Amino acid sequence: MGTVSKLGLAHQALRAAVLEIANARAACLNELPARRRAAAIEMFEHGLRCGLYMGAFAKAVRDCTGLPIEVNNLVFAAVYHDIGKLCVPAELLLAPRQLTADERTIVQSHVTLGRVLARRALRVMRVPEPALRWALEVAALHHERWDGHGYAHALVGRAIPLAARMMAIVDCYDVIVTPRPYKSACSHSHACGIIEAEAGSAFDPSLVEIFLSIEHELELKSSAWCVPQEECVANVEVRQFR
Repeated sequence: MGTVSKLGLAHQALRAAVLEIANARAACLNELPARRRAAAIEMFEHGLRCGLYMGAFAKAVRDCTGLPIEVNNLVFAAVYHDIGKLCVPAELLLAPRQLTADERTIVQSHVTLGRVLARRALRVMRVPEPALRWALEVAALHHERWDGHGYAHALVGRAIPLAARMMAIVDCYDVIVTPRPYKSACSHSHACGIIEAEAGSAFDPSLVEIFLSIEHELELKSSAWCVPQEECVANVEVRQFR
């Protein structure tokens, strides 16, 4: 079976898992449809952009390290890395303000929910699907930090799987260069500056070096979305990204 067909089956399995868990959670079903739809669209568009960046990043990491990275599987995992947010209250995802500590805890549960969804999807597949295994790993661990101050497991350094370390950088980049209800979009250069500054704390420094080596390619991909950007004066706290 070809790679495209396998990814199509993985997509169908993940979609079935999403519907199963959504139907089991009354909080999802009781929300205003328009609000839930808006949150889902924001999540999906974020995933598509991350998949676009991850494709370029994964190729660069493969070329620089010689590791046998399957780029298509990593792109698939990047597109679905926030899938758990479909089961988080939309009013928190769309809130035009900083969240309270309790609200942040609820939003942070999307990594656990994402892992649950990917596991359910794996169970309905007749054969193990590598793309879904990557999706499970990335969904569960993309908010871990190199210095161990991330969530939900406080993993440190190379204890964080490579795919999740890569996803943390890609996720951060897209959050900075695109607007969200609680923040405006910032420039490509500002995003690269933050990522460089967080090397060794939030991010794997060797991966940051590779990421920044292709920054011009990433800038072209980012600008293709025609997102208005502006220079940000305030410092961005990486660990607070939703």
